Amino acid sequence: MAVLCGVTGALSAFYHDSTDVHDPRQREVASHRLIAKLPTLAAMAYKYSIGQPFIYPRTISASRNFCT
Repeated sequence: MAVLCGVTGALSAFYHDSTDVHDPRQREVASHRLIAKLPTLAAMAYKYSIGQPFIYPRTISASRNFCT
C-alpha cells in the first residue's frame, strides 16, 4: 500500500497543467487520469510486493498483442 501511495503522489510531477485546485475542470481531468491509472499501478505494486518481475508488453501491434 505504501508503494501505491508513493506512486500515486508522484503522478503530480507528470501533469503540471492539473495543479490548479481551484479550477473544477482541472480537478475533474486529474481525477479521471488517476482513476484510469490505478488498476495498472495496483497490479505493478502487487507484483513488486510478491517479488515477481514486471511483464512489459511486446513491441508488436496493439491488436496482435491483445490477441496473443
